[in-house]
Amino acid sequence: MNCWGERLLKLCRLPMRERWLLFEVWCMLLGLDLALRCLPFTCIASFCRRLRETGDDGDAASPPPVTQLAWLVTVAGRFSPIKTTCLQEALALSWLLSRRGIAANLQIGVTHRHGDLAAHAWLEYNGRIILGEADVDAYVPLLPLSREAVHQ
Repeated sequence: MNCWGERLLKLCRLPMRERWLLFEVWCMLLGLDLALRCLPFTCIASFCRRLRETGDDGDAASPPPVTQLAWLVTVAGRFSPIKTTCLQEALALSWLLSRRGIAANLQIGVTHRHGDLAAHAWLEYNGRIILGEADVDAYVPLLPLSREAVHQ
């Protein structure tokens, strides 16, 4: 079976709830891609905060574990019709978690590599990285973008 056929089979084997979350994340990633191209980051952060305050709480009866949501965001980013960035994925997961009442900290860091400035975004929950672990020690965090920081 070809690569896409195998991927489609894996997708079909996921429980309906996870397939729906995957679709939701794909839509979020597309929206975030457009927003990050057109709007200042402060507007996006403010909009995400308002969505968290007014959005539903997902499936409050039995919310998926944080690691499962992080995995779904990673999978959605990997198989998205657009090339996603670490910032898009971190924002999407942050929003999914906050809708379920789970606070996470968005970190954005920079490093100087081969004469160029590089940036990376990752998400921390309970003091450990849950999304975007790629070599974060090489990055100097600019500012922690916690839920409280975005509310100010």
